[in-house]
Amino acid sequence: MQLDHDKPSHILVPAIHKNRTEVRDIFLREMPDVDPNLTNEPAKLAEASRKHLRKKFLSTKVAISGANFALADTGTLGVVESEGNGRMCLTLPETLITVMGIEKVLPSWQDIEVFMQLLPRSSTGERMNPYTSLWTGVTENDGPQNVHLVLMDNGRTRALSDRFGRSALNCIRCSACMNVCPVYERTGGHAYGSTYPGPIGAILSRC
Repeated sequence: MQLDHDKPSHILVPAIHKNRTEVRDIFLREMPDVDPNLTNEPAKLAEASRKHLRKKFLSTKVAISGANFALADTGTLGVVESEGNGRMCLTLPETLITVMGIEKVLPSWQDIEVFMQLLPRSSTGERMNPYTSLWTGVTENDGPQNVHLVLMDNGRTRALSDRFGRSALNCIRCSACMNVCPVYERTGGHAYGSTYPGPIGAILSRC
């Protein structure tokens, strides 16, 4: 989406509105190091993407990540993903800046067990997700040596004080609501005009 100067249309699969031929054309147009004979085969597209991104991960000094969850008792942060790019972002740069909404904070390790089962089953129907990365502060000579956490309110406290609106803070961004939404199915995510499309996006954009 960044290469095509476009916006995501789905919380979980942001490029779902692009077919593989469009992806190939984007790669050929925007990635100078790509093979000019690149086909639209998924394996070839994945290989081209891997080569392009690997160079960036190995040379980038500062990375910015989000977080799916944080644990109050240990200060541990967690990212759940399917591709492995998140793990590259979290482990290779010298400085890591994590930006996270305050509603992602859980009390303890016992609480995250529930969500680690709930999130992949609700989003992709898997028993567990392919990549789970957890990190706590800085470990000398291992991973980022400068770690910063930015906790965002951005209207969340206001939503919490609303007896109806506060339920929106329970959203774990699994995309299940979008997958069963007849409106999203017909219009796509861009029709919502917000960062988060679909039913939960319509609520979050107005909180």
